[in-house]
Amino acid sequence: MKTTLERVYEALNKVELKSEKVELSVADDVTKGLKNIKKSYDDLNGLMAQVEKEKDKYEKAQLKAYNSALDAQDNLEAKVEKLSNKGAGLKDVLAKVEKIAKELGVSANDVKGYKELKSELQNYPDLAKKVAYEASQIPNVTI
Repeated sequence: MKTTLERVYEALNKVELKSEKVELSVADDVTKGLKNIKKSYDDLNGLMAQVEKEKDKYEKAQLKAYNSALDAQDNLEAKVEKLSNKGAGLKDVLAKVEKIAKELGVSANDVKGYKELKSELQNYPDLAKKVAYEASQIPNVTI
């Protein structure tokens, strides 16, 4: 049979072992937590890299669209100017038809295509202005 003193020492040893188990358990939790947070940092850094990559793609696409829009705008403006010059030349054709018809004593309206050309030329400036306006509305994107 154990004496009281032996039982007390035995109980103290068990208490010390229990506290060491608790300390080891807490140390394991800290180690696991550290491992988890490092993995989370790695995951977040990976996501950040992916976000940067997608942002770069977006900016490149935006720049490409902007440059394409500018090219289209320049192209449209050049075409409007060229077609406006054609319209001016066709007005001269109408004036010649009218002059020759008058000299011949006939109506200019009797010349094939005269009425249609005159009608189209009356509408032409409005359409040219509309195209020029629409081309000018291509947004100026700041990049």
